[in-house]
Amino acid sequence: MPIPRAARLPALAIALWLALSPLAQAQSVTPDRYRQRAGDQDTRAQTWERSRQAAEQARQQQLDASRRAAAERHRLALEDNRRRMEADRARAERRMLHAASPEQRERYRQEFEARRIQYEREREEIERAREAEERRLQRQQEAPRAGH
Repeated sequence: MPIPRAARLPALAIALWLALSPLAQAQSVTPDRYRQRAGDQDTRAQTWERSRQAAEQARQQQLDASRRAAAERHRLALEDNRRRMEADRARAERRMLHAASPEQRERYRQEFEARRIQYEREREEIERAREAEERRLQRQQEAPRAGH
């Protein structure tokens, strides 16, 4: 005698559930996420090393940018000093050329010579500042290396 259809459905559902339940349990079991695996130590060390190298590279790039900016700043200051002195020299020469007397010409020459000496002092000060900045950046670059 055949099994009635109404009785087959629950039996089929129970059989299907019994067949699939081990698969569902196997998928829900996960390894211990918090246990350290042997490969994790290497990965952490590599990550730390990459991070340290990236920080060192960024620091070096910052120092290089500072060095380039300082060199450009000093170069422009020296160029400006030279340009101002040349313009002053041209102005003084024109004044001396059109001076009313030799005494006035000599006074113009002496005034320019005093200004020229001032331009020279300013140039020397710019050079000293450039050298001091280079020494500071050199010490800054060497400081982290001494700590290793």
